Formats: sequence, C-alpha cells, structure tokens
Amino acid sequence: MTKYNRLTFEERVKIETYNNLGLTLMEIADKLGRHKSTISREISRYPFSYRAEKADKIAQNKARCHNYGRRLDKNERLFKIVYRYLKNIGRRHKFPHI
Repeated sequence: MTKYNRLTFEERVKIETYNNLGLTLMEIADKLGRHKSTISREISRYPFSYRAEKADKIAQNKARCHNYGRRLDKNERLFKIVYRYLKNIGRRHKFPHI
C-alpha cells in the first residue's frame, strides 16, 4: 500500500502558477510528480479561481477536524452493544479469547 502524502503549500503555489500559465492537468502532474487525478481534484474544489493560500488554509482546517476520536471510547452504550454482538459471534464461530 502506498503512503498518502497531502499536498504541501509549495505544491499548491506551483499548481496555482502552472494553472494560471495554462498548463494541462497532465503537465502540472508531471512537473510535481503527482497523479493527474490529485491535481484535478485539487483544482476542481475551487472551480472559479484556484488560490494556493486559500486552498491550503481550507485543507489544514479539514485535516484538523477529521480527528473525531474513537467512537466506542466516547459512547458506553454503543460499546456494550458492539461488545455483546462480537461476543455472540465468537461463541457461534468458536473464535478464541472472546
């Protein structure tokens, strides 16, 4: 499995520059060493005018907000339901240590 790396601010500045110069998605992708779909998604998020500074700020905020924590740790009722369900499956299928 390949490791996913977020676009850096510097890459976003290059995307903005190359996009303003009229380069194709494939040309931008080749220059940055990224897949063309990565560039396409990045530009399509801001359809009217791509601005690196705005895009980077939004991406950083989204990355920060996606850390929801573990739901079972925060919801005891849900934990008990899942625990009982898994325990019953273990009995039916003879999984060890459940």
